[in-house]
This record gives sequence, C-alpha cells and structure tokens, in this order.
Amino acid sequence: MISNLSRDELLVIGARHRANYMVAQGRYAVGLAAEDPEVAGLAGPEFMAEMGLTVGKLEMAARDRDLAATEAKEKTVAQGDAVQAAKVARRALVHRVLAAMLRGVKLPADLGRIMAYGSNPQAIGRDLQRLVELARPHLAELEPLGITTALLDRCAALAGACGQTDQAQEVARLKKLPEKVQEMYVQKALVYVGIKQLNYLGRSVHAEEAGQRARYNLDILYRRVRRQPVEGPTPIPTPAPPA
Repeated sequence: MISNLSRDELLVIGARHRANYMVAQGRYAVGLAAEDPEVAGLAGPEFMAEMGLTVGKLEMAARDRDLAATEAKEKTVAQGDAVQAAKVARRALVHRVLAAMLRGVKLPADLGRIMAYGSNPQAIGRDLQRLVELARPHLAELEPLGITTALLDRCAALAGACGQTDQAQEVARLKKLPEKVQEMYVQKALVYVGIKQLNYLGRSVHAEEAGQRARYNLDILYRRVRRQPVEGPTPIPTPAPPA
C-alpha cells in the first residue's frame, strides 16, 4: 500500500499536478531508490512493486488524448503551479531576511519564520501574505538584499493565486468529473505521495552525505516553476584597486 489517504484527499492532491511530469518524476524516484538498497529496504518490496505499477498505470492514462485534454483545462493544475511558486518565493524572502538579521538589521522575529507547511493553498497563501505585510514597513533596510517593492508585489500576487479556491468546493467539483478522470487524479496523487516517502527515506539514509541526499528531490515535477528566477538585488560595483 502506498497510502491510506482518503479518495477525496487524493483527488485534490492529484488535480494539482501534471501527469507527464509526475510520470517522469515517479520513474526517476523509483529507479533511484531501487539502486539504493537501504532505501529500498526501508520502503519494502511491496511498496516498491506497487509504486512501479502505479507509475505504469499513470503513464498509460497520460497517453489518453481525452484525459490529457481534460487535465489541460483544469484550473487546479495552474493553482498547483502557483502554490509551488509561492513556496519558492517565500523561501527566498525568508532566507534574505535571515541574512539581513545576521547583519544586525532589527526586524520582527516572525519575518524570519515559515509558519505553514504542506500543500494547502490557502495556508501557504496566508503565510506568504503575512510575510509580505511584515516586510513592507522595513523596505529601506531590506532593499540592499533584494527585498524590493517589486518582489513583495509578486509575492502578494502569488499569495492571492493560492487562496482562490475553497477545498470543499474543489472536492465537490472534482467528484463531478468523469470516473476515468478521477482515477487518473488518484493515480497522480499516489505517485506523488509515494515519491515524497522515498525522498524522506533517501534523505534520512544519506543524512550525512549532501550529494546523495540532494538526489532525492522533486526537480522534474516542478521544473516549470523552478525555471522562473526570483528577483535579485542590484549588483554592487567592485571597488577599483588603489592607485
């Protein structure tokens, strides 16, 4: 068994991701774990076998033109991209704030903290908006590290995109889709939570090996979002050497 999450939970998770990217990420994760005996042992042979079968089923579904067309129209896929983009922007914002704090800039402690985890769009959006509101009064001190009005405006827009859909309404809408579409979404979700489990196990096994640990990632799944650069600071000119 990959997961005993409810079908409703799986539908919501699956609707936020693209099938072709999930297949590619799933094949990568299963292949990586299969070559890593300790990780495969922790996951268990039944889990590994079920992951392989589920990735295969999803790959077949992704080739179905009708299913692909339905997925392309899904607004929840775009929202899933927005959630991931919000996480990336939030992480960049918090890391720059922490750098400013280490320089001695006096800032609210909560501005250097992430307070919402997981993939709930509303929670991620609220947390990002919280950070934006905390940062705006301190722009003068933060601008040298690239926290600008433009960056905060982009973060606010991403926060808004995350919070546009109520989860109960989303479930009700997804349950009206054709059964084969729902089944594809469930498969996408199972592959996703399976990949996440393998990543957690891989990172635990290689806790002291940064290179090996970094291989357990979601880079393929989120390649569309992670290609987008976060606005950086204005480069500081290199001083001329003394005459």
